[in-house]
Amino acid sequence: MATNKDVLHLVGFYSSVRKNGKANRKLRGVYAATIDAKTNEVTNLKFNKFDLETKIKLIGERRAKKDKDILPLYRTHSLIEKNDGGLFLLSEYQEIIVGRSQGIGPVSVQPITYINNEIIVTSLNADGTIAWTNVIAKRQVASFTVFSLGIFGFAQGNGFSVGVGISIPIAVAGKGPEYLSAIPIYEDGQLTVIFNDNKKNIGVTDIEEVKKLGNYNKAIPTAFVFDDQGKITRIDSKEVKDEQLVIRPGIYYRKGPNDYIIYASRKSKDKLGRMQIKK
Repeated sequence: MATNKDVLHLVGFYSSVRKNGKANRKLRGVYAATIDAKTNEVTNLKFNKFDLETKIKLIGERRAKKDKDILPLYRTHSLIEKNDGGLFLLSEYQEIIVGRSQGIGPVSVQPITYINNEIIVTSLNADGTIAWTNVIAKRQVASFTVFSLGIFGFAQGNGFSVGVGISIPIAVAGKGPEYLSAIPIYEDGQLTVIFNDNKKNIGVTDIEEVKKLGNYNKAIPTAFVFDDQGKITRIDSKEVKDEQLVIRPGIYYRKGPNDYIIYASRKSKDKLGRMQIKK
């Protein structure tokens, strides 16, 4: 990510290395490099191991104290430039499970499940060191079924037979990943992350206590607000309404300071709306 101070940031996960020089599969921590865009010179390169508190939240106390590493199931959700020249790195747990395709004749059915769970929030200083790390506790699952039409062709000649087939999706049943993940907002030096959650999780920030969200018709919008030390304040709707809209975090547009255009739905109704962040 290039910042407005002519600095290029390179950030991501790194793993430990075996004696033969090959990298291990699991994640050890976060690396951060800064490059002067004017001179193309590497000014900083830091390797930051996950601290014990973060590892306890992700893999449990017993495994964390044995210094076990973290599974490589976290994707880079977003990079956000901070006012002090540092970065926020948001890394989200994601699995995509593609079931076996089955069908009769040319029509096939294939189940797909998306799992989007906790988000690791890493606050990096301008020099690449870690200011703080915390974890957004959430469990989100969405399953849907893809119906496809198969078209096949065969050609034969000179003793050879060639077959060609393509599968064209024609319909989708169920709710997909557009309801998953989160919307990060950085305004006035403060990071806020908004996502859909189970109403049974109101007030919960402990990853061990959070319940899974599967029914999006009953989802509530929730916000995790981080202070400059990484401490979380959870904000929930004071009143849970049965007919309220459900946001789709995968689709939004920042219109101005504290003002966003969002896409939301209620059962079969889809709507665009405005979301304003007020302190």
